Amino acid sequence: MDEKRKKRKIGICTGHHRNRPAAVPGRGFTLIELLVVIAIIAILAGMLLPALNAARQSARTTHCIGNIRQVCMAANHYADDFKSWYPKGGMTTNTLFVYTSSQQPGSLGEYLKSEKDPDYGCKKILICRDGTRYTDHRPYKAGDNFSYAFSYYMTSSAWTNNIEKRDRVRNPSGRMLLSECGYDNWLHRVSKPGGGTRGWACYQQSRGTYTAFRHKKRAAVAFIDNHVELIHYDRYPVDSTAAKDPHDFYKTH
Repeated sequence: MDEKRKKRKIGICTGHHRNRPAAVPGRGFTLIELLVVIAIIAILAGMLLPALNAARQSARTTHCIGNIRQVCMAANHYADDFKSWYPKGGMTTNTLFVYTSSQQPGSLGEYLKSEKDPDYGCKKILICRDGTRYTDHRPYKAGDNFSYAFSYYMTSSAWTNNIEKRDRVRNPSGRMLLSECGYDNWLHRVSKPGGGTRGWACYQQSRGTYTAFRHKKRAAVAFIDNHVELIHYDRYPVDSTAAKDPHDFYKTH
């Protein structure tokens, strides 16, 4: 009796082990599965990159608008203190702060007591992040010229008959005080170092000579009343003649 029980137990145990499923070895991805995953990642990246680039472009444009608004406000503070005369603009954008290696009397740099330095007063506030150097396509660096220039008819290297005082302007919300200048890699661009239309020594007095349209063919323009607009190339007055400037964008006709 004991032997039968023993055999029965042994049979049960051996049967149990015999029916246990064998261990399945680890299974990796197939080549097709990997290609599908890579394709999905590539599609998602392609969808996200344009949105990221658009956000980056928008941030640079907003930064530029902030820059030019602050310069406009500083110039209007100057006019408040000097009987509606704007600071001396000069034949170069350097007079926004420092004229070459020394302060220009009557310039915004002198008014704000901007320190003289080896970089010719090239402050970050004067540089649009979408701008490039006037000698090549590389970004601005210390010592390069600036991204903005004053109106020829509101500022000058000397106060002459063509200059208007602020309190004589009939349309402050429509009169340009300063706007972007220099290279925009579209209208004004260079093909080699030192070539092309510069726009770093200028007054703003026409659309095609110096104005830079860096933001999707739009230029940031600061008006006498301190507001800033992005004006498309097609809406920007061609020049300062009465026929091309019916709304006194450049000067009073």
